[in-house]
Amino acid sequence: MKVILKEDDEAKALFETLANRVAETVLVKFEKRMKALHKNADSKEELWVSTVRAKEILGIKSNKKMQSLRDQSLIRFSQHGRTIRYHKASLYEFLENHIIT
Repeated sequence: MKVILKEDDEAKALFETLANRVAETVLVKFEKRMKALHKNADSKEELWVSTVRAKEILGIKSNKKMQSLRDQSLIRFSQHGRTIRYHKASLYEFLENHIIT
C-alpha cells in the first residue's frame, strides 16, 4: 500500500483517525473481556477468592502489594484468623478504576 500525502494536516488527520480506530478496537475487546470475567464472578462459589487467585487476577506477585491494597481499602477482603479471602468483583472494579487511557 502506498500513501501519498500533500499536506502535514492530511498526515495528522490520517494518523488521528488510525489511532482512534485502534483505541476503539482495543476498548471494545477489553469491555467484552471484562463482561465475561464479571459473568464468571457472579457464581456464588466464586464471589470470594484466595490470595493466590487474587494476585493472579491483579497480576501481582508480592504479598506486600496485596497488604498495601488492603491497607488503603482499594479492594474488599474478609479475614478470619490468618485466612484472607478477596471479593472477586472488587478486584475487577479496582482494575477498571485504574485504566490508563
